[in-house]
This record gives sequence, structure tokens and C-alpha cells, in this order.
Amino acid sequence: MDEAENLRRQAKRALRLAEAILDQQTIQALTAHAATLLERAQSLEQTPPVLSDQQPQQQQQGHDDWSVASSRKSND
Repeated sequence: MDEAENLRRQAKRALRLAEAILDQQTIQALTAHAATLLERAQSLEQTPPVLSDQQPQQQQQGHDDWSVASSRKSND
């Protein structure tokens, strides 16, 4: 299950709970929380996914930069 789907399930659960509660303040809080979760889910679905091979490249590049900096210090 992806994160957006999980957020949508949590939002539905919050809305079902809000229907069962009589306290108006709690209903408003749960409804607001559900709206936030749905916005996050929508945002995740609109954001292009990061390819899994990009992250190791970035980490490797950072490691290479550190190695170069370390070798420069040791040569000084």
C-alpha cells in the first residue's frame, strides 16, 4: 500500500469517527484532520516519484566529494 492510499484510509476513518461523535468541537477537529490527510494524499499523487537509482547516485556523489576533500587534506 502506498502512502497516499494510507492517508486516504486514515481520512475516511477520521470522518467515520466524526459521524459517531456528538461533540461539535471534536467533529470539527476530525473533519479538519481528514481534510489535511486528503490534501497530503493528493500532493503525493501529483508529485513525480523519485527514481530509486537516483538516491544512491546522490549518496555516492556526496561520498566521492568527501573522499576528494579528505585526500586533499592528507596531501597538504
